Amino acid sequence: MDNFKQINDRLGHVYGDQVIIRIGKLLRRMYGSASIIGRMGGDEFAIFAECIDVDRNEVIEAVNEQTTQVLEAFTTEFEHEREQCGVSLSAGVYVTEEAEVITYEEMYDKADKALYISKNNGKNQYTFYDEEEAGDKL
Repeated sequence: MDNFKQINDRLGHVYGDQVIIRIGKLLRRMYGSASIIGRMGGDEFAIFAECIDVDRNEVIEAVNEQTTQVLEAFTTEFEHEREQCGVSLSAGVYVTEEAEVITYEEMYDKADKALYISKNNGKNQYTFYDEEEAGDKL
């Protein structure tokens, strides 16, 4: 979540805790029980979804659609917080290749690099990890 500190500063830490709970519920509702959703700390969440025997282009299309829907749902459900504190959502996405052997830490690192590209490009957006783009910018 972008600018989450403003919620704690302006509306209080108890209110901020409730916002974290609400964002977790929003993500669970949007991604369902088949995905693993975890709070990584502070205002950051990670989502892992396994897509077996699905074409990579179909996965990317589905991620585009779902992430756009999450950003739209956040805009509606957190209207008060957006107006009062300027919060928004940014995301980084990493999609592995079927034959790729990669650890959780490597996946998380790549998604995190993509996240910071989103934040550096103005926030309130998502970015797919790209090796060339991530290389020198972070």
